[in-house]
Amino acid sequence: MTTWLRLIGASIMGILDPVPSSVASPMTEAEGAWVRANAWPKGLREIEDASPYGFHRWCS
Repeated sequence: MTTWLRLIGASIMGILDPVPSSVASPMTEAEGAWVRANAWPKGLREIEDASPYGFHRWCS
């Protein structure tokens, strides 16, 4: 049930089929991955890993 609710929530937020920002990121994907792996607290990494495209990278 929880997985289904997360899927519905992700659909509503648009992170299952995200539209990338029109503004280029100042970081490369590799730099962003390093920051997420090394600088983010555990709680943010868990939220990020639970979303198919990364919650914090696609939410407004």
